[in-house]
Amino acid sequence: MKDTGPLFFSEIDSLHSAAVASFLHQGGHRISGLAGRGSTQTAARLEGMGIEVHREWSPECLGDAAAVVAAGAGRSDVVSFARSQAIPVVSHSSVVARIAREYRTIGVTGTHGKGTVAAMIAWILERAGWEPGFLIGGFVKNFQADARRGSGEWLVVEIDESCPEFHEIRCSRGICNFLEMDHPESYRELTSLLSRMKAFFEGQAGLSEAFINLDCVGNRRLVESLEMRPTGYSLDHATEYRGMITSSVPGEGVGFEVYHRDEHLGEVKLKIPGAYNGVNALGAFSAAFRLGVDPRVIVEALSSFEGLRDRFTLSTGGQVTVVRDMVSHPTGIGAVLRSLPEASGRRVAVLADADSPLVELLGEEFVAAFQGCDEVVLLRGGAGEGGVHRAELLAGKLNTDDVRGTVLSPKQAQAYLVEILKAGDQVLFFGDEEFLAQADHVQAALAQRQAKAPVVPQPPMKGPLTDGDQ
Repeated sequence: MKDTGPLFFSEIDSLHSAAVASFLHQGGHRISGLAGRGSTQTAARLEGMGIEVHREWSPECLGDAAAVVAAGAGRSDVVSFARSQAIPVVSHSSVVARIAREYRTIGVTGTHGKGTVAAMIAWILERAGWEPGFLIGGFVKNFQADARRGSGEWLVVEIDESCPEFHEIRCSRGICNFLEMDHPESYRELTSLLSRMKAFFEGQAGLSEAFINLDCVGNRRLVESLEMRPTGYSLDHATEYRGMITSSVPGEGVGFEVYHRDEHLGEVKLKIPGAYNGVNALGAFSAAFRLGVDPRVIVEALSSFEGLRDRFTLSTGGQVTVVRDMVSHPTGIGAVLRSLPEASGRRVAVLADADSPLVELLGEEFVAAFQGCDEVVLLRGGAGEGGVHRAELLAGKLNTDDVRGTVLSPKQAQAYLVEILKAGDQVLFFGDEEFLAQADHVQAALAQRQAKAPVVPQPPMKGPLTDGDQ
């Protein structure tokens, strides 16, 4: 993208904005921004790169900015002031669209898994020696980055379907992994999202091929409406690219055979946990194979793929299994829960901002997703219409003989979890990057508690091996 002058990001620590800011900074653009509701970890990483990050808003933050980049609606105070000063305000997607014009772009969109699929494709192309650029709303462990300019002709982009301007991004190849209701602030009904996705694919003059996950009901509805013929991939249906599961151990990676029509292309063995990552990997395999990458290279790359930070990340503290995942949709939550091994103790899930509109819209789906948990801790966000807390309503639906719903404020949650969690339990944190930092504090507190626990003296053993001991 040509240098248009200094750019100020209204929420530079949000995942997608951080990736774009990093990409432009690598190209020599002057970038600054305001750390808002995102991640202090991300903000610190951007500062380490030399990007100026402001922690508090004041008009002086804008400096000599030529434009303000806003994610979604953006910070209203920043956007309003910029407009009052006749400073142009552009969307995150509009900036990505300008970047994409300089490359042959692979765009990955949809409501779930798009970041993982995009990261897998970027890693496959890297292992093939193509040196791609990439823009991904998440920290890719293999690259230790969320963005890179690359020296090749290809750019892999995660496209946020919740941004109204996402259709501006032009792609040579397009992938839609899942389509479900996920952002009621952007579209109130699935039919609206389907209509926008149809316009996205059919409005791509330079699109050579579209890959669609046909395991998803929403995607099958999309395909029925498209005038173009997309390429399907699936683990459950007869499609052009098929995957047949060969191994799936809870808490471990999945293995699957890949077929293109009747041609066997190889067996993939993922090391990242989550059975649902099988279809993510199949989508990446399909797109890379069609680009001309050797199937053996694809198999090797996917087998060495390490995933994204805070996507089904497992660790332990005080003999408690701690799971972190940025998913907030019930479909994704249910997939994570089904991919875990059984707990020897209790299973406790923690949902950030349980007062979100999505909780109200998909309340029954959340209830179904959390089946198998002993307790679900729902964190209050803000009251909805009429002062009703959606978290309280969801807790009422959850409370049964098998599942307990507990509503707490974010400040109460940490102490409560440390108090109730015991050795052998599992605790799962679902929410954004900043919220998942709480998991680190809980894990550290559990480990500290165990270290301070008194050693219980054991009675002396008696038996054949101790007979005659003096």
